[in-house]
Amino acid sequence: MTNYYLRQQLDSAIEEINSGSCSVAKGILEPLIRLLVPEAIYLYSTFSVADSESDADFEMRSVSLLNDAAMLGYAPAMYALGTHYESGDVIDRDMNRAEILFSSAAAQGHMRSKFRYGLILLDDQRENSRDKAKSLIREAAEGGVEDAADFLKELEQ
Repeated sequence: MTNYYLRQQLDSAIEEINSGSCSVAKGILEPLIRLLVPEAIYLYSTFSVADSESDADFEMRSVSLLNDAAMLGYAPAMYALGTHYESGDVIDRDMNRAEILFSSAAAQGHMRSKFRYGLILLDDQRENSRDKAKSLIREAAEGGVEDAADFLKELEQ
């Protein structure tokens, strides 16, 4: 499978998701999921096909798929799973796990993860954590994360 074909399939699935044709998107994604394409696994975690699963079943499937895509190193999945661990939404709250996920995604350049990891480091007592936190939040702000830009303004006042 060529990168061009793969990108074309993923973009097609994204268009179907955005238009509300989730069952069509599922059909596009299923062969890619079997091939362990991290972005396909992540995309399938973001929607439920109407009448095929309960909300609770969808949440369990979504977290499982996010975990699979995160284990394959997909930064958006790491971020999404990290937010679940940080908030305790759907799964038990685990700030250590959230920190690891945000840190890993931030290391790949994921801007929202840089912001979330920076916020966690602000509360950290380890040496240089505050400086690293400010640096990450600044990078996120410069990368277009509005929440980070707003937070940075408040932090530097």
